[in-house]
Amino acid sequence: MDSPDAGTPPFGLGSHLRAWMLERVRADDRVALLGHEAESSAALEAVGCAVLEVPLDAGAPPSSGGAPPAGVLDALTRFAPTHVVLPLQDSWSIETWLGVLRRAVPGAELLFGFWNAGCASRLLATLVGRSSGRAGPSDAEVTRALGVHGFQVKQRHALRAPPGLSGLAERTEVALQSLLAQLNASAEADLLLYAVACAPTRPAAEGEFVPGLLSVLVWRSSPARPGLLDETLFSLACQDHQPLEVLLLERAGAEEEPGMERHRRLGGFQFQRLEGSLPGAWNEALRRARGQYVAFLEAGSVVYPAHYARLIDALRRGSSAWSVARAFRATCAPGAPGAVPYIESKRPFPLGEHLEPTHLLQEPELLQALVVDRTRVGPLCLEPESQATSLPVRLLSLFEPVFLAEGLATCEVRSFTSASPSAAHASPDFQMLVPLNTLQQALVRAHAEGASARGLRFRVVDELNTRLRERLPWLHGALRSMVRGPG
Repeated sequence: MDSPDAGTPPFGLGSHLRAWMLERVRADDRVALLGHEAESSAALEAVGCAVLEVPLDAGAPPSSGGAPPAGVLDALTRFAPTHVVLPLQDSWSIETWLGVLRRAVPGAELLFGFWNAGCASRLLATLVGRSSGRAGPSDAEVTRALGVHGFQVKQRHALRAPPGLSGLAERTEVALQSLLAQLNASAEADLLLYAVACAPTRPAAEGEFVPGLLSVLVWRSSPARPGLLDETLFSLACQDHQPLEVLLLERAGAEEEPGMERHRRLGGFQFQRLEGSLPGAWNEALRRARGQYVAFLEAGSVVYPAHYARLIDALRRGSSAWSVARAFRATCAPGAPGAVPYIESKRPFPLGEHLEPTHLLQEPELLQALVVDRTRVGPLCLEPESQATSLPVRLLSLFEPVFLAEGLATCEVRSFTSASPSAAHASPDFQMLVPLNTLQQALVRAHAEGASARGLRFRVVDELNTRLRERLPWLHGALRSMVRGPG
């Protein structure tokens, strides 16, 4: 594993794992090295650690199963290590070692490293024929294995290889790697180092998404304002689409509003409350959401009864990964103390007949007007703010949406300020996958809108000129003289 082949980053796994190991241990720790690691043993003894080298039989059972050699388990049990370093080269997979070590040394911290089989640089090198792919795990596979065997990640360290491994022009390579990383954030990591330990309780195995179920993630940022959440839950209870579940994200210690259970019974939806601060709570909420479809709504905003039904129907009739409906922004006033806020004004979001990237950048609140089919976006991170770019922009970079341009707005985004949130900004290396004909159509529309705007300005000026000439001929003449100048 440490000897590079074609397409392998030019730095050794063994040296990085040793440095990682020395960062994790302290004097008087007890470290078990599975396999022969003379350099690692010497380095550990130099910092005051007790070391046990556990030789492994080359004919050990393969990763598909079987019992470990009895001498290995006995030696580990007697030594009682605080840390176990997994071997770099072995016939057993990381997943098999996790199962074995959880039984043998449940209190030890496990340290291991591996080349990420799903890294962008490796995928590109394989695509252009410079390598045949790397056997071994991807970061996603390791993450799933940790969950299955009941391990929690104490620290994770990722390293990227320098560009140039694919043989492509550097800017092309960087752009393609960026696209792959936008789809799967772990594709950025070439070399991964993990420190894991047994979790206090083994989490329940996560099942597949429930077909047809819509998971609506509602977050409450202003619990002091009465009535906000109540109106949102009432609008969800009136939705035409079924089945539906609601996951409410609240700050720690927030009091439960009295109307929650009433709306849950009215709408027949399942309900969960999660406490935590944003943005960290998003990942847990998305992990718990069981629906094939997912939507986002801030407490106070409302959706009309047909909103989700239309968006999901548009997805079912086609092959798109997400859909967006027309929406408008309502400015609210708090009203009297203890009273429900009232709406002062409404304005539609400036959307034409086609959804443009500039709309999503200028109006980040459109997050609340979309639905995503999670079975069609692969491993794309669905946290609203991730990779320094908002979710709608990240979705548009890889997946063309269905935009319900016809009809009235069905989503009402409410706010207590007339000022719109600051526009979203994509990171400088952000890439967008756009078919050439789509780009050409957008350019044609932009030119047409520009020509139309210029024509409107000319018509306004011409109309003003005509009225001045008819009603105030003396002023019209004076203005013409000033424009022409003397002579």
